Amino acid sequence: MKTLLYLIPSTVFDTPNNVFLNHEQLPALRHFSTWEIKVFTKAVPELSRYALDAVSEL
Repeated sequence: MKTLLYLIPSTVFDTPNNVFLNHEQLPALRHFSTWEIKVFTKAVPELSRYALDAVSEL
């Protein structure tokens, strides 16, 4: 199985959907990551947009 690397910009979490989620934390816990990426069969096409070999601009 080929290993895939993804480059996902933080801006996708500004507008959460069913793949990219941003959970708000209490002010005392803001230093913890609140981002979540769900991986499931129907999410693969959206995730593939961010595959490192598909990213044309860095």
